[in-house]
Amino acid sequence: MHTRTDLTGGQGVTTGSFSGEVTDHDGGPLPGAVVTAVNEPTGTHYNAVTRANGRYSIFNVRVGGPYKLTATMTGFKTQTVDNIFVKLGEDEHVNFQLELETIEETL
Repeated sequence: MHTRTDLTGGQGVTTGSFSGEVTDHDGGPLPGAVVTAVNEPTGTHYNAVTRANGRYSIFNVRVGGPYKLTATMTGFKTQTVDNIFVKLGEDEHVNFQLELETIEETL
């Protein structure tokens, strides 16, 4: 028989989460990047801003999916990851590596 210890005071876990790191093309952390998770069937948006170490966490997201995760930061190309599914009580780890935007000059 399998027993599970519930540390949530009888509430049980009903959500999942996302976490990861946003870095530049050299692997350096990008603090202040915005990571958005969108539950595509419902249109629900969840947002986080990366900390000084480039890491982000988005808690209490609806289980299922698919989700579309997008990382944006001024001066960098936006990166999107599609078709992510969240399982009950699990943390889906999604990293982003952003490339610098190219600046075109006309002389």
